[in-house]
Amino acid sequence: FITEAMVTKRINGAYRDLNARLRLLQDEVEGTTSPTGTITPPTDMVEMMSLWFVDVPGTIVDDTVFESYSEPGIHSLDNDVILVRYFNGVFETYPTWADGDYKLRYVARPAELSSALDQPTALTPEMCVRLRKYALSEAYSREGEDQRSSLAMTEYLEGLPGRPRAGHRMRPAPVSLIPSPGPFG
Repeated sequence: FITEAMVTKRINGAYRDLNARLRLLQDEVEGTTSPTGTITPPTDMVEMMSLWFVDVPGTIVDDTVFESYSEPGIHSLDNDVILVRYFNGVFETYPTWADGDYKLRYVARPAELSSALDQPTALTPEMCVRLRKYALSEAYSREGEDQRSSLAMTEYLEGLPGRPRAGHRMRPAPVSLIPSPGPFG
């Protein structure tokens, strides 16, 4: 049995997916970095598009690159380069951009729809039909009708770009890989 709340949940999932794929809801925020050169991302941020420090673009790097430049005497940077990484829930800068102005452009998370009958203003009627196809696919899947589910999902995905894959991973902390004994010793 499929309830309206289940359909609304699936449509909200499709809305988030379409927003991420098509970058429909974009926002921009300006501010000042902390004294330690960090920026707390907006709570509705899904993906960063760009980060500027006055006239200097921030360059997103992974932890390894960031750490290698922040070690004294190993690497040097040009004056027009600011490295940025996401670590422990904030963006860190190197060299430290303390109390400096920044402009962050990002893809924003859409507001949840309260009913399956709501129509998001950011979507065309054709895209709203796609939302229904996604929910229909999920409902068919729940009822065990895999062929109909697959057909509805194919109709939903037809012509859509793939999900964005950022050039960096936003993880809360560095990952430590610890070898463990395998079956061969």
